[in-house]
Amino acid sequence: RFMANPGPKHWIALKRLLRYLKHTQHYALTYSATQSESTTLVQGWTNPSSQLIGWSDSDWGGDVDDRKSTGGYVYTLAGGAISWKSKKQTTVALSSTEAEYVAAALAAKEGIWIKAMLEEFKLFTIPTVTLFCDNQSCIKLANNPKMSDNIRHVDLKHHFLRDLIETKKIELKFAPTHQMWADFLTKPLQHSKHIICCKQVGLIDVIKSGMSIFEIAYRFGCWIANIGFERSVVVIVYSVRYLDKSYFANVVSFIILLHSTAAHFCSLYMVPAQTNKKKKKKRN
Repeated sequence: RFMANPGPKHWIALKRLLRYLKHTQHYALTYSATQSESTTLVQGWTNPSSQLIGWSDSDWGGDVDDRKSTGGYVYTLAGGAISWKSKKQTTVALSSTEAEYVAAALAAKEGIWIKAMLEEFKLFTIPTVTLFCDNQSCIKLANNPKMSDNIRHVDLKHHFLRDLIETKKIELKFAPTHQMWADFLTKPLQHSKHIICCKQVGLIDVIKSGMSIFEIAYRFGCWIANIGFERSVVVIVYSVRYLDKSYFANVVSFIILLHSTAAHFCSLYMVPAQTNKKKKKKRN
């Protein structure tokens, strides 16, 4: 944004960013087949490992130059983040409700795409995508089909969220601000809150936690292997297709193929061997 004519403040911010990247180089996204510690209760609601959950948040007029807001979202699956984005909005929001409404519409579009992709993989059947928001007025506005005088100026594309809620493809729920895990994508936070947000989306320090890269790969492979050998092959093909044969896709595909193949052959050869031993004992 400021590459054309950076000032002293921009250089200071860039140095701070580089220091942050250096001290967080051991952080990694972790996934789990079971409900992990990162799944948190939101007003008595649990987050199962096979449920696609979205978190949408926005500041209000955070940019001091043009007073535009910054919206962000993050989607979690199996205890870890699978999609996230932080983007400055193209229009100036006249209220915090409008800023949250625009951010929720952007998050809903991403959630629908992830839902369609997972169903194309034949991994899950997701009837409704759950999206959390920390603004009650935004939730009431999205669930109200009537046009109010306060939102007549809002662009038509953002009302796409209402159509998704009416067709029950998106379910917009309230989450308190202290449990909004997309908060660190929209504004600077205190160190303690930033660490909590990272943990809740599955981003942890593998060195301090004592977790090796092999354990991370094994946990992810265990979750994928639960869907079966044939479906794992489908995941491999589509991961290379959607991720454009990137290094990450090749690594993940190899982990999935290795673990799924081992589980498949163990189920074929080890289980019959145990049953044959039991039959021999009965004959003796």
